[in-house]
Amino acid sequence: MLVRTRVGAPDAASPVWISPDLMHCRMSAAYSERPLAIDPGPVETVAANRGNPGMHLMSFLNGVTLLLIYQLAGEISVMLLRIPVPGPVLGMIMLFLTLMLRGRSSESLDGASSALLSHLSLLFVPAGVGMMVHFDRIVTEWLPIGIALVLSTVITMVVTALVMSGGNRLLSYRAKKDA
Repeated sequence: MLVRTRVGAPDAASPVWISPDLMHCRMSAAYSERPLAIDPGPVETVAANRGNPGMHLMSFLNGVTLLLIYQLAGEISVMLLRIPVPGPVLGMIMLFLTLMLRGRSSESLDGASSALLSHLSLLFVPAGVGMMVHFDRIVTEWLPIGIALVLSTVITMVVTALVMSGGNRLLSYRAKKDA
C-alpha cells in the first residue's frame, strides 16, 4: 500500500510515493518514476501497486508463513525422531536444502527475509532481558562464562583462518591448473 505525500515546502510540485514500511520509495512526476536518493535497493513501481494495494502485504505474509511452516516442520521432526538439534535449526536446514534444489527463492520469501533482517536487532531484546533476569547467576559464575567466551572466540577465529587459508590454496591450485 503506497501513501502519497509531498516533500519540501507545502507547495512542492513533485509528489513522492512511499510504502508504509519505508523500504520502497519512488518519486513520481506525471507517473514517470525516478528513484529517490534514499532508495535502498529493489523498488516496487507505483503503477503496479495502484490497482492492488494489498499485494505487498500478502507477499510478506506468504513469505513469513513459509518460514513458519519450515520451523514447524523442524520442530515436529525433532520431536518424532528425537534428534538432539533445535527444531528451528533443523527447519532452517530443510529450507536451505529446498532452496538449493529449486535453485532460487520466491519473491515472497525474499521480501519476508529482507523485512525480518532489517529488524534483526529487535530479536536480541529477549536475550538481553533474559540476561538481566539471571544477572545474579552471571555474577556468581563469571569466570567459567568468561573463559568459554574467550576460548570459543579464539577457536572460531583459528578455524576461520584455516578455512580461508585452505580455500585460498585450493583456488590458487585450480588457477595454476587451468593456466
